[in-house]
Amino acid sequence: MDEKRRRTLVWIGLVVLAVPQLAIGVWALASPRGWFGAFPGGGRVWLPLYGPYDEHLVYDVASTFLAVGVVLLLAAWWLDSRDAVRLAAVGYLVFQVPHAVYHWGADGRLPGGDEVLNGVGLGLSIVIAVGLLALSRGGRPRTGASDGTAASEGADPSDGASGATAPSGVADAGPGRLGPPPRGLLARGARWYGRRRFGQPPATVDAYLHQPRLLMGYGSFENAVERSHRVDERLKALAELKAAAVVGCEWCMDFGSWLARRSGVPEEQLRELPRYRESDAFSPFEKLVLDYATAMTRTPADVDDDLFTRLREHFDDAQLVELTNVIAVENMRGRFNHALDLEPQDYSRGGVCVVPERPEEGAVVSGAARS
Repeated sequence: MDEKRRRTLVWIGLVVLAVPQLAIGVWALASPRGWFGAFPGGGRVWLPLYGPYDEHLVYDVASTFLAVGVVLLLAAWWLDSRDAVRLAAVGYLVFQVPHAVYHWGADGRLPGGDEVLNGVGLGLSIVIAVGLLALSRGGRPRTGASDGTAASEGADPSDGASGATAPSGVADAGPGRLGPPPRGLLARGARWYGRRRFGQPPATVDAYLHQPRLLMGYGSFENAVERSHRVDERLKALAELKAAAVVGCEWCMDFGSWLARRSGVPEEQLRELPRYRESDAFSPFEKLVLDYATAMTRTPADVDDDLFTRLREHFDDAQLVELTNVIAVENMRGRFNHALDLEPQDYSRGGVCVVPERPEEGAVVSGAARS
């Protein structure tokens, strides 16, 4: 199953499980007696058949439903984290399996049709949760370019964005031209997250810790960038790497090469990136995207109408915004890191890493003919 379809199915499954939990929890907390005397609605009344009203029990049950629903909804929001999906699915099953077992043995007191309806609904919810666990297993499938080219056989599979492990030997971040990063609760949390996800806190995190308000805002922005998936991840990785190479940010090239290999970019393309226009390692479509990244990254930027018209043959407006954004963001990252002299952290140790390019290597002839 391709990654886009897997993500869609997981999101649908999480939302389908979350909505009833949230609805029941909110209803019961807002009107405990009303919920007890009217659930499940539509003229049916089930709960009094199981015993008398108990306010304490209703609040406990309502809070449990609400908590389970919130966890499922958060997992749908953090869809890139397979750990979050697994945790939500397991938590749901711990709650729902005993709940369903009880009802399958006690629902004889319900009218026949309602007994079947409740039993089937509970069973189906368990099947969905088990399906979510199955879909969240293993690494992210390798993705090819939008024009159908295959990913490298040697590409490192990813196990989702969260919890990724960096190669052995990743170095701690040096301060560059700044002093040591501040200490405190925010610093500990940010560095713990960076270490968990990347093996060591990225140098950019340590830099932004000097300005916590910017760190929080920038982190939210990067989160939104990461969760945009209208454009093939491998194409975006190539475009970002090209921008980093043209800017000359060594930290970005080290980190970006590692991420690109995880996204399925073949090592041959990393080696050939400086001479991509003459290389057979890239499809015409990939060369067009790299032309765009190079044109945007030149100083001054030089994106002519012909280049943009050719891009429109492959991308809709939303995709163009996403692609343009990742290239622009990489320019910002590269110039930020380069100015602060943040040193590479050996993320690409043992693998191919792109190299800085001379201006003439990154040049794009305005209105260049199609490759």
